[in-house]
Amino acid sequence: MTTECPQEAHRRRRERYAQEWAIRRHLKEMALREPTEWQETHSPSEPVEILVRHGVETGGKKVRVTRHQGRRRVVDARLWESWTDHEQIAANRIHAATAILARGMGYQSCALAFLREEEPLEERVARSAAEQSNLEENLLTDYWSWGKESLREQGTQLHNACLDVLVLGKSCREADKHRRVRKGTVAQALLEGLNIYVVLKGWPRRVI
Repeated sequence: MTTECPQEAHRRRRERYAQEWAIRRHLKEMALREPTEWQETHSPSEPVEILVRHGVETGGKKVRVTRHQGRRRVVDARLWESWTDHEQIAANRIHAATAILARGMGYQSCALAFLREEEPLEERVARSAAEQSNLEENLLTDYWSWGKESLREQGTQLHNACLDVLVLGKSCREADKHRRVRKGTVAQALLEGLNIYVVLKGWPRRVI
């Protein structure tokens, strides 16, 4: 039976104590961190500028536009930029329609829907109150048509998974976990769902 020499035992104790103190110091530093720092650790973000238009342009009166500085998750930016222009417009219109339906209910806003600094060209014209009402009616009509076709082609689970991302602001990974489907399923379903909207509008679609 071999015995450890005193010097070696002393070295091992010093290493163990150093590790324990390093863990304690790390836990103390983590406890002092702000919630935003925790958020940035597990969901990195990047700065983004958002343009907010106030009011409706009528009688030659310009709409007041304010600029707001914010941050968006990098994963959201990658997902958004992977879509074509028409798919981005479709995502914006779906979100806008659900915002009309849920007006005043205070649901969580989607992180994807306002990433672009400018409105789509077709919606960037000056609108009177009547035109705004017609726009909302068209958005809802297109939304119901898309919902019926999406449910028919994708089924309830994947259709609802698309709404989890577009409306409730969940990440695709969160939606995969919530719906208990394989990783990447919701991202693919989301792309297919947006293409259903694109086809219904008669816009050029990508080949999936």
